[in-house]
Amino acid sequence: MALSLRPLLPSATSPAEKPVEGWFNANIFLSGGPTNVSVQYFGAEAGFGNVFNFGTCQYTHTGGTTIRTSGAQVGSTCNLTNVGAGLLDFSFTGLGGKAPLVNGFNFGDVSKAVPNFFVTFGDVFDTNVDGITASGGKVAWLFLDDGGAGGDDNHDDMVIRLSLENGRFEVPEPGSLALLGLGLAGLAAVARRKQKQA
Repeated sequence: MALSLRPLLPSATSPAEKPVEGWFNANIFLSGGPTNVSVQYFGAEAGFGNVFNFGTCQYTHTGGTTIRTSGAQVGSTCNLTNVGAGLLDFSFTGLGGKAPLVNGFNFGDVSKAVPNFFVTFGDVFDTNVDGITASGGKVAWLFLDDGGAGGDDNHDDMVIRLSLENGRFEVPEPGSLALLGLGLAGLAAVARRKQKQA
């Protein structure tokens, strides 16, 4: 479900929250590929030591505020080659001793201090809060909330950008998930019929 959120996006002079529209509790898939993915760390504002892992790319935030006003952190770009289509295999760990947050299981609840990440797509953030936002693209931004501030819901505990050479990042919309569920139910019914005939 599309949701407007206010991740902390610092201005050139001082931190200021700006509304950004995107996807809450989304999971990210790659269509097309294999392709190359650029992973960039833009910093964090967290007390916990959070870690982002994706293939051979790993970023560790040891606490405090490191979000930059522009550009990625120095030395923060990592490139992955031949990433295959399907659910992307990345995770956030540390999280103040909470269970790892894995793409595919992003069902956290900020109000209950359960970690989750927020996703928005595009080179430029969608700040037009109208309930309509991209469900995919070549650039995906991940905003972590590690659940440590008791429901602060600003998703600034780690900011990661993923960029593709070709292919497309996508979040399945609820309609696509429902259709997938119906397809699986249909396959199960066919399998049961075949078992009865045998």
